[in-house]
Amino acid sequence: MKFTPPFKKIIFLSILIIISFHNLFSQNPIRWNVNGNTAVNGDFLGTTNNEPLVFKTNNTEVMRLKANGELRVNNLGGFGNGIVTTNNNGVLSTTAFPNDPTKVLTGNGTFASFSSVGGWAFNGTKIYNANPGFVGIGTVNPQYLFDVNGDARVNGTLYAMGLVLATKMEADTVKGSSMISVNNNLNLSAGILNEMYTQTGDLRIQSRIGNNGNTIISAGTNGKLGIGNFNPQYKLDVNGDVRVSGKMYTNRIVGLPGRATA
Repeated sequence: MKFTPPFKKIIFLSILIIISFHNLFSQNPIRWNVNGNTAVNGDFLGTTNNEPLVFKTNNTEVMRLKANGELRVNNLGGFGNGIVTTNNNGVLSTTAFPNDPTKVLTGNGTFASFSSVGGWAFNGTKIYNANPGFVGIGTVNPQYLFDVNGDARVNGTLYAMGLVLATKMEADTVKGSSMISVNNNLNLSAGILNEMYTQTGDLRIQSRIGNNGNTIISAGTNGKLGIGNFNPQYKLDVNGDVRVSGKMYTNRIVGLPGRATA
């Protein structure tokens, strides 16, 4: 059979198209099948050069896996720094950071102020209880604004408008000498020397019962001790009667001015 020149051209083009389709669908390795593949060891979906793997839907990029391993999801962008969360349907979304150091992430996935969660709030470098009521440490039923069930240590100065001792007060005589100090003047110490002393002024033990009170003991800065005497004039100056259940030794007895010797 002899073909005319135009028909020869048609046959040649048909053969060329068949060869092209064969080469297109018989590449090695075979292109990934959209209906699924029986993968073998070494198969992968991705790129073999320094180019990202791009995923599109409706001809619009929705996700990009870059060559350095960085994954970018387009609909998660534009929210600022935050965390990625998911709902019951598995849809990813973001929760932006509030950029507020006083807020914490709560169990319901939202950020709330620290004071609303734990009852504590910040004022600069200071922390305080933002809720009214008592604060308990070691107790679930505090009876005071600050109630500690157990020992408490203050490595510094403790200031108090009043001090009430329920049982007793103990001073640590191992770690210091001057254990109790009032206004840096009245001091109590214990250890090798057990002292109660003042830095300035007389030392008095006094009862405040009655209108004027009653000075029981007054130790003056002049080294004189008064009993019942606010201003002792002698080494031992007693204002009142003295009873001695034992012997009393003295060099002599001198009567007071204006009084005869008994």
